[in-house]
Amino acid sequence: MEVDPPSGSRRLFRIVLGLFLALWIFFALEIGLRTYKSLSYDGMLFLGPSANNVVSDRYGWISPSDRVYPKNDACYGQGVVTYNENGFRGPPLSEAEGAVVVVCLLGDSTLQAYQVPDGSHLGSTLRASLEKRFGNVFLLQLAVGGYGTTQEWMLYRDYCAPLEPDLVIHHWSDNDPSNNDYEAELYGHGSNMRRRPFWENGRVVYRKPFTLKPGTWLESLMLVKLANLALEPSAPSEAIHRAALERGWNVAEEMLKKIRAGGTPAIGLVASEHKRALELYRRRGYSVAIYEPFTEQETCLPRDPHPHTGGHAKMHDALWPVVERTLVKRKDTTWK
Repeated sequence: MEVDPPSGSRRLFRIVLGLFLALWIFFALEIGLRTYKSLSYDGMLFLGPSANNVVSDRYGWISPSDRVYPKNDACYGQGVVTYNENGFRGPPLSEAEGAVVVVCLLGDSTLQAYQVPDGSHLGSTLRASLEKRFGNVFLLQLAVGGYGTTQEWMLYRDYCAPLEPDLVIHHWSDNDPSNNDYEAELYGHGSNMRRRPFWENGRVVYRKPFTLKPGTWLESLMLVKLANLALEPSAPSEAIHRAALERGWNVAEEMLKKIRAGGTPAIGLVASEHKRALELYRRRGYSVAIYEPFTEQETCLPRDPHPHTGGHAKMHDALWPVVERTLVKRKDTTWK
């Protein structure tokens, strides 16, 4: 028996049903990925693009402003994580007025410490030590996960320099050179999958170091990020890779030079294994505070390589004598 072809209305129904099912599957996969990412990486359920950063036209991305969320993690501890009105962990910028000492702390995810509750990360413990020693202190913690040295310098220029700080502290991460170069990011050596500023030919330019570029909103979807990982260009030759990283090192040096341009005392906080970074800081007139690399017991591996309170205590103990010595010397010469 012959079967009549479906009518126009029936065909339209099937198309609409197919689209609905496809969208439902897409939505379910996206929610599932966000749930997995937030629970396994952030240690909390958060279904937005990220609990720890939002899109920024100027910086690529930045920490969220005025966000407070609880932290209850067997490894990182219990408490709350707080961001001020500018998206930084610490007090409002208005509290810098009248401070006896102003200190700026620059870095990426290690110092942003979005896993570690207030009071337990380096910014908090260093502020407590400064207040005990010098009284009214303002510490500005300019640290955002995934940042390269260009972005850190941009935050310094926009937020720290206007405060005329007494001391600047810059933390070195081993992925800084790869975060500083478009080609190194493109071939997966940074893999932040975000539009970001790069320093090229003496100016800031914005590039998207990934293959699929459907627009800001779609690029924030986990499924699009996974697709970009899958479509990552083939790894370049070793020579091209080395050249890209070398450009990243050159950018790091240029940005550290810019941070020191005003003559403010500066300290490089760096793990002992990063010999080239130590030489770089010293060449650019930074004092150095050296700590031993984090052990597995000072991180939350295998879930997360970032340091917990023990790792932050290690950085504080290495940094504090250099900070105290530098500020005492500055107090003897010029003090606010």
